[in-house]
Amino acid sequence: MLEYLANLFGGLGIGDSLAGALARVSVFVLAIGLSLIAIVVAKRLIRRGLAPLVARSKTTWDDAILQRGVLTRLYHLAPAIVFYLLAPVALEGYPAMVSIVASAVQLYAIVVVVLVIDSLLDAGMDVYETFEIADQIPIKGFVQVAKLILYFLGGLVFLSVVLDKTPLILLSGLGAFAAVLMIIFRDAILGFVAGIQLTANRMVARGDWIE
Repeated sequence: MLEYLANLFGGLGIGDSLAGALARVSVFVLAIGLSLIAIVVAKRLIRRGLAPLVARSKTTWDDAILQRGVLTRLYHLAPAIVFYLLAPVALEGYPAMVSIVASAVQLYAIVVVVLVIDSLLDAGMDVYETFEIADQIPIKGFVQVAKLILYFLGGLVFLSVVLDKTPLILLSGLGAFAAVLMIIFRDAILGFVAGIQLTANRMVARGDWIE
């Protein structure tokens, strides 16, 4: 595409260097434009296509997904994918710039994916609370722990992209740090384990008198 546009501008009597620059700018502007079109199309598909179907359905889980904004966060991946595919074409011949743009898009995608999973956890908890067993076995604590693990893993992958290192290398360096955290937050960890035991053994339920 880049070569075709450069030849096209060159055929208009423009110099080779200027034609190449205009071709790169054109492809870059095209990538930005298609990314914006992608997010608009994805948004309209969700709002005008999926949202009415969800409203008419009799199930509750899809309503929870829509209310928690899972789909509205998910469509932000569309422009990231388009820009990730087209930007390297405009930056052909500049591997450093291609690497920077690819890393930026990957970081954006990581944030979006983490937020989507966070919303899915909230939606799952909303669906679970519609069942009678939710009064006996609440899962809010488990969901909070799952979110903590989610954001920890997301931050780890985020740092691995920024530092251009594999997550395994970063994990290997967190061993001593994790041991220190376990000592500092010992009471909190013990309280969490006790909460799991109370919930698993159904020792406490909503509405019980506690003295």
